[in-house]
Amino acid sequence: MADINESLVAFYCIDTQLVMGRKPIQKERSRNEIKREKWVLQCMEHFEETGLKNVTMDTVSEKLGISKATIYNHFKSKEEIIQTAIAMILNDIRHYEDLISDRDKPYLMRYYRAIRYYAKQLCVISPKLVSDVKELYPKMWSYVEIFRNQFSFVLTKYYEEGISKGMFKEMDINILVGTDRWFLDALLTSDFVKEKNMTIETAVDQFFKLKFDGLIASSAAEIIFNAEKLELAGE
Repeated sequence: MADINESLVAFYCIDTQLVMGRKPIQKERSRNEIKREKWVLQCMEHFEETGLKNVTMDTVSEKLGISKATIYNHFKSKEEIIQTAIAMILNDIRHYEDLISDRDKPYLMRYYRAIRYYAKQLCVISPKLVSDVKELYPKMWSYVEIFRNQFSFVLTKYYEEGISKGMFKEMDINILVGTDRWFLDALLTSDFVKEKNMTIETAVDQFFKLKFDGLIASSAAEIIFNAEKLELAGE
């Protein structure tokens, strides 16, 4: 876990040398973080609208309404702006860890609040943007994968604790974590919720009910199990 966290910290610190694959040019730049964050948030809208393939410093300059010289005074490159945007998104999503570990809340509520928060953050990211990052910036995407692995680690610990406390049945935790990953990946890589005219809250609620209540009504399950027992007894 230490390696995962250390890798993410490095990414949040915006290691431009890793992204660019070369030593950065030594140049004094402004570190007005409030201004940088404001501009990156505006750029995110631009990235969502156009994707990343057509993004240039000229289009960024036009979107922000400032000169390229001013932008370069705060960012080394277009890549640094994109990496900062990704780091900000991941940093926001990280709040799920606080929610799932909040021991002041009931055990299942911790999971529900964490998954709902995570899902809502993902739904502001377009599948096109995800695809472009994977294709054009594999180094940046590797940090996203590290983040996703951290998510799996946190969920694994949650399920292990739940099983040990008798909250959950004994099951393969890889399957439990895998279903969560599948659900969130579907939100990240497709427009499923939008295409089905569904709110993210509804999607999460349905997933939560399916996962913890099951698909079959209890009465139907009893009929099936009883029939199975009778059939086995007759063999």
